[in-house]
Amino acid sequence: MAGAVPTWTLSDRVRKARDFSGLKQAELSERVGMARTSLARIEQGKTKPRRTTLIAIAFATGVSLEWLENGETPGGGEPTGGEVVRHQGLEPRTH
Repeated sequence: MAGAVPTWTLSDRVRKARDFSGLKQAELSERVGMARTSLARIEQGKTKPRRTTLIAIAFATGVSLEWLENGETPGGGEPTGGEVVRHQGLEPRTH
């Protein structure tokens, strides 16, 4: 299957976002204001999170909300392929 691209479910993307940020379930759940068991259920695919929860997860982990919601790379149609998504810190960029 040369060139195959795996697809990830929403629960996979939430888990990958948490892994990407280096946070444990307890740390991320505390940052987004939810119980760790609720986050675990989202990561297991047993519960579908509300959009407000996805926004909080995206903000806390530094991943794109668009990718988290639907698996699409932001700016995927751009010449750079969306390689520049956003600054990873909470502060605005300064040049």
